[in-house]
Amino acid sequence: MDLPDLLAEALRSDAPPRISQWAEESGYSREHLSRQFHIAYGVAPARYRAEALARRAWRMISEENESFASIAAALGYADQAHMARSIKTNTGRTPREWRSNAVRASVSARGTY
Repeated sequence: MDLPDLLAEALRSDAPPRISQWAEESGYSREHLSRQFHIAYGVAPARYRAEALARRAWRMISEENESFASIAAALGYADQAHMARSIKTNTGRTPREWRSNAVRASVSARGTY
């Protein structure tokens, strides 16, 4: 696995690292790492990390019945509003819309209304 792929894997983890720290531990400069990552993935590492976190939040919202505030806290967002903005930016829908769609899909799959 090459450098950008290793960083991408780390950024998708449960505890994504600071990019500068990961670069230092890997023996590269942050700038070199960012350039290589952008070439490979088309986005900056920080953007990739934010998108990966928003995807994790979206999955939890769609698949679990936890409160939005609990999900935001579990994922390390500053607050529920921060998570909501991130999800809306990355998916085009609010957490409430995703939760409503998931509930409707679940009811429809069971064949009951």
